[in-house]
Amino acid sequence: MDSALRDLVERVPAIFYMAELGVHGRWRYVSPQIETILGFSAEEWMADPTLWERQIHPEDRDYALSFESERYLGLSLGPQAEYRLLTRSGEVVWILEDAKLQRDRDGTPVWHGVMYDITERKLIEQDYRRLADQQAIIAGLGARALRGEDPRALMEMAVHLLGGAEGLAGACVWMAPDERGPFELVGGPPELDLADAPPAGERTHVAAVASGERPLTISDWHQEARFELPAALAPLEPRSTVAVRIECGDTHAAVLELHSREPGRFSPQDVHFVQSAANVVASAVERADAEEALRHRAAHDPLTNLPNRELFTEVLEHKLRQATRSGVTLAVLFLDIDNFKLINDGLGHQTGDEILRKLADRLSTCLRNEDVVARFGGDEFAIVLDKLGSAREAAEVAQRLRGELARPLAAGGVEHFLTASIGIALATPSEEPVTSEDLLREADLAMYGAKERGRDTFEVFEQSMSGAAAEQMEIQRSLRGAGERGELALQYQPIVSLPTDRVVALEALVRWRHPQRGLLTPAEFVPIAEQSGAIDSLGRWVLEEACAQAARWPSPLAVSVNVASRQITHHDPHATVMEVLERTGLEPTRLELEITEGALLEHSQPVAATLDALADSGIRVFLDDFGTGYSALAYLDRFRLAGLKIDRSFVERLRGDNAQGIAIVEAIIAMAKALGLELIAEGVDDEHQLETLRGLGCDRAQGYLISAPLDSGKELERELADAAEPVGSAGRAG
Repeated sequence: MDSALRDLVERVPAIFYMAELGVHGRWRYVSPQIETILGFSAEEWMADPTLWERQIHPEDRDYALSFESERYLGLSLGPQAEYRLLTRSGEVVWILEDAKLQRDRDGTPVWHGVMYDITERKLIEQDYRRLADQQAIIAGLGARALRGEDPRALMEMAVHLLGGAEGLAGACVWMAPDERGPFELVGGPPELDLADAPPAGERTHVAAVASGERPLTISDWHQEARFELPAALAPLEPRSTVAVRIECGDTHAAVLELHSREPGRFSPQDVHFVQSAANVVASAVERADAEEALRHRAAHDPLTNLPNRELFTEVLEHKLRQATRSGVTLAVLFLDIDNFKLINDGLGHQTGDEILRKLADRLSTCLRNEDVVARFGGDEFAIVLDKLGSAREAAEVAQRLRGELARPLAAGGVEHFLTASIGIALATPSEEPVTSEDLLREADLAMYGAKERGRDTFEVFEQSMSGAAAEQMEIQRSLRGAGERGELALQYQPIVSLPTDRVVALEALVRWRHPQRGLLTPAEFVPIAEQSGAIDSLGRWVLEEACAQAARWPSPLAVSVNVASRQITHHDPHATVMEVLERTGLEPTRLELEITEGALLEHSQPVAATLDALADSGIRVFLDDFGTGYSALAYLDRFRLAGLKIDRSFVERLRGDNAQGIAIVEAIIAMAKALGLELIAEGVDDEHQLETLRGLGCDRAQGYLISAPLDSGKELERELADAAEPVGSAGRAG
């Protein structure tokens, strides 16, 4: 090679060479660039024919030596090969070798070639491949997360995919109840024993990442002075690590990390990759937590966090099946706090809610782990007692619950002493199998039996109770559609003005002509309608029928209609009444509504708004049965009422010379007059009562002395025709 050509060759950033064929073939020429690229001088390289073979990367040795063959002789284009060589210092250099094999004048095969340093290109290609692989992993994890993969399964998949990349020792996931630890190893490569792995301590990188927000990279554990390597990771022998936090909200703390046995293995791109994987897992955890929270809210009472009726029923059915298989006794207790309404009404719902929360905690703590307590709504709780040895144990638990309730409970700055009525229903191996619905119904009936016995006690269900319950259920079923079948009818009882002795209104009283039981009074079916919710349709029928009939009366008397508490506190009662008046054509001033005191105590603000709207429309509202059930004196000035109806129990006391009874009625009348309210006395059955009421200044009266309830036929027509005439002191007792 002449000097000019040699100068040109030596300026090219590549190694030019001539070497005889063979693994240890003699190197005839090597350009000086070999020292820049591999760290060996040209003289060293040519002096040792074995040096090339020794510097080939072990993983590429067979591939590189496969080219040492005469099959490449005479080819117009020689082979190209990419492989790795080790420099003098042990670093890896990627080589692209382009050579042609020819015979020299002596017939010896000689390679004429160039070796290019393509390390930078290879690193770029590796980065691109790594990025593509990482993107594929993130996409795969994201797809699984979108399909609703369980977070634990997603973590396992992340460990498998991330740890399987080239040059990595593995991926791990640590988890703890919160960022304070301890952190347990919940995911890792197969060589780690997760079951016996010791937790990561507070001086480890895991705790540091969990308590902070930024990822952490350990370039070389051999030189790391900030953190301790968790003992659980020792089998991996990691040299470098990248760790990121999995954002799991407030439910728990978690860390995802990658390990390599090479120092300085991880780049900023790797950190971004691990963080992206952690974000996917975090989104799955967040979704699962949200779904779990929704499931919990759907199955638990929001006030006490106890199971609700639906979850309790599921648990009860499961325990019933277990009890049937194992032949043990199971009990359901239905517990209702006595007079809890007085607490809510007197001290407010906030105090009532506080009591219910504390009571729920108290009930839970005095039961066994296998027992379940649930809140059914209001002040009602249900308890299932599992695996009882005998029925007596259920009674003992009920007695223990009563003792717990007897202890003072502080709420709203006051100590409260509660009592409860408890019903017990049993499922024993010796009896026919029962359903969860049967047990709940029986426990409920037994609880009402305890209330009838005076409250603050417990009652065990007996079959005789079910007979009364069956009768109630039959009435409840028959009542539905009774109006459409023409079984309901109205009777009207006249109400007279005491100053004028004239009939001024008629009270509509519903009667039920039952196909089997005959004529039923309201006392026989209205309470059942109120309990079952059928009072809505029944009350609507009574209102429409009374208004329609009154609109056809020849005399413009008012019609008085009883309205149940549920009707006045649910839906939009004012709109309902106005719709009925418009359809029937009855003037609003001719309609009087009667509500009970209980309606004023339930949802008082909506009720006040309803009474205002009714009064503004010209409809008069009277408070029925005044003086019974609750003391509503403090509420009277808050509601727009037209008047009060004195309960018949007070009128009854006016017989003879009952000074105390007269004083009570006189006080009621005086109070009503002071508030501008009209007084109606009901249940007037004799002349003495009538005259006493007249003397005390009562405005109106009704009762059998004046007239019994009249069918809407000729009797009522006669009454309407005579309405202009005074009733007279003898009344019309017909």
